[in-house]
Amino acid sequence: MTLKATSSCLALATLCLAGCNADVASDATSGIGYVEADWTYIAAPQNGTLVGVSVEEGARISAGQALFTLDTRDEVAALAAAEARLAQLESEARDTQTGARDPEIRALQAEVADARAALRQAERERERLLPLIEQGLEPANRMISLDAAVERAQARLSAAREQVAVARQPGRTDQQDARLAAVETALSQVDSARLVLEERQVSAQANGLVEEVFGRTGEHLNAGQPVLAIRETDGIKIRFYVPQAQLPAIDIGTIVRVAADGLNTFVQAEVTHIASEAEFTPPVIYSQETRDKLVFLVEAEPGRVDGLRPGLPVDVDW
Repeated sequence: MTLKATSSCLALATLCLAGCNADVASDATSGIGYVEADWTYIAAPQNGTLVGVSVEEGARISAGQALFTLDTRDEVAALAAAEARLAQLESEARDTQTGARDPEIRALQAEVADARAALRQAERERERLLPLIEQGLEPANRMISLDAAVERAQARLSAAREQVAVARQPGRTDQQDARLAAVETALSQVDSARLVLEERQVSAQANGLVEEVFGRTGEHLNAGQPVLAIRETDGIKIRFYVPQAQLPAIDIGTIVRVAADGLNTFVQAEVTHIASEAEFTPPVIYSQETRDKLVFLVEAEPGRVDGLRPGLPVDVDW
């Protein structure tokens, strides 16, 4: 997680404003300003304990470089649980797409054989007693129970055969759809758990310079709490003030020359922003006599940043 902020040095800004000549000539083509930088605050994306910071203050970093890591024990366990659940649901989905396994089929076939044997026994018992009933040696109502035993045996055999047939078939379409939907949900949960785990290690998104390290190993962090302050390599800009009389000479894209203590040559910068409203420098109550003290804030991006550090006063010539 990154939060953008703009650094400014109030003391230097005040110095620059105070240094502007109150009686700026209408033909002036130079002014003063200062160097400013865009800061990127790298924050913890989640709650957790900081287990390691991979960079130090002042270090130059490149895009993709590891910056810091949060503890991952809970996230590793959550990913493992999600993957186990996915494997279980995938197995169940495969079961609905095929019939029963061979051992299960053999067990059901044994039930069929047992039911067939029971039917034969019931039929033989009826055949054995039928002559005795006809001769009056057995009660006539005995035939009712014998017929009932044969019917029960026939029903049992039919049910056993039906079980074998059902076991050989795949699951119903609605069952298969339900299992596949459960697998898709489990896949999403695995992806989510893996993403959470990956976010526990934070890497740089751009080249830059580590200006400050806020977090320390072992410290518990809340999501959004800054750990590092990074100044991007191309995040330098020049801010300066142009008198209102000279504003028509400057437009977006105008190239200006920047000079500063310690620089051997001028640095060219391109104007990228011009304030839409004027301001006083120094602050005074507006009157017709002081209208020449109105200035506009202008920002420009330098072609190179070597030797330009945030807060450095500069002279700008347009």
